[in-house]
Amino acid sequence: MAEAEKKSAILKAEGVAESMIIQAQASYESLNMIDSALKSPGGVSAAQFLLGQRYIKAYEQVAKKENTIIVPSEPVNVQQQINQSLNFFKQGDRQQ
Repeated sequence: MAEAEKKSAILKAEGVAESMIIQAQASYESLNMIDSALKSPGGVSAAQFLLGQRYIKAYEQVAKKENTIIVPSEPVNVQQQINQSLNFFKQGDRQQ
């Protein structure tokens, strides 16, 4: 009985380790694809569009919740927020 439990624990641990390796590989490949897409013609414009969409959706989700929200006195400049996000990625490229 003890030997069977030991074998079961080993197999579970091996399965978890293999899953972690597969997830890390998928993340690596995804990041490489994003990097290539940003460097391709129109890549930055596409990223700006997607970031803008996500930024607006995030505000929509916050507004839907039954919470008290503090609204800034000035409207949010979505383009400025997108540029700040993209500058973050550009700075990362220079550090490599």
